[in-house]
Amino acid sequence: MNNQHQQLISDLSTDSTILLTSLLCTEDPNSWDEIKYTVICPLPLLTLEMALNRVISKDQKLPGTPPPQQINQALSYAKQKREQYLKIIAAEDEPTKKNATVKI
Repeated sequence: MNNQHQQLISDLSTDSTILLTSLLCTEDPNSWDEIKYTVICPLPLLTLEMALNRVISKDQKLPGTPPPQQINQALSYAKQKREQYLKIIAAEDEPTKKNATVKI
């Protein structure tokens, strides 16, 4: 499994991690059916299938199990969206921290 997605993967349950690994290694249709609705990014909310639909156009999408390359693209998309979200949250918190006063 690609190390760049380790943070997203580490947040998944053991069962989901096993299913995702199985999907990437074997392209098993049963694994896809079981994992496609798994939340791979809680904020902003993205399931594996939602992320896949964002990166793969309808004319590229094949029926059945997506190939590992497309799964990796979906994971990269989810990672990017997560990082963007965290930057926005951090930027929103900055003014609050600068204006905070300590009362004794």
